[in-house]
Amino acid sequence: MAGRPEPRCPVRIGEPCTLCFPGAEGPQNCGLVYLVQTDPELRDQLAAKRAEHRGGRDGRTGHREHWKGDTPS
Repeated sequence: MAGRPEPRCPVRIGEPCTLCFPGAEGPQNCGLVYLVQTDPELRDQLAAKRAEHRGGRDGRTGHREHWKGDTPS
């Protein structure tokens, strides 16, 4: 018997939804996801991170380096 599918976080690429936003029941009603999707600059940055992740990079490592201000290697 298969378990329930685990929702993925659309902001933290490659990671499961951890219900990190108070009151969220998943990505579908997460305030953080809403804020990122409604801000053009953040939405563009997320799109760039998704493209990096699809290109075979470790999206989690690149994400952390990016936000620390380092250049991802």
